[in-house]
Amino acid sequence: MTFEIALVLGILVIALILFISELIPMDVVALLVLGSLAVTGLVDTNQAFAGFSNSAVITVWAMFILSEGLTRTPASRTLLAGRLCAPVAVAKSP
Repeated sequence: MTFEIALVLGILVIALILFISELIPMDVVALLVLGSLAVTGLVDTNQAFAGFSNSAVITVWAMFILSEGLTRTPASRTLLAGRLCAPVAVAKSP
């Protein structure tokens, strides 16, 4: 096993621990992984920042922003409470 492989595995293990424990928000952990890969030279800076131009990354980033905004407002609780308390029609079997 080369030093680079061990370094990547170490970064991966630390990232998994931080993702599971949620000590740091997920988006910050992802940026820390990206930064640590760029700082250690495992990924050059052009490759590190090329992912931000991908539409999937921008979509996920927008979903994080929208979900945090809905979590901080009473709108999500109102919608969820209305959905959970709504009566459900049950079809009778013949």
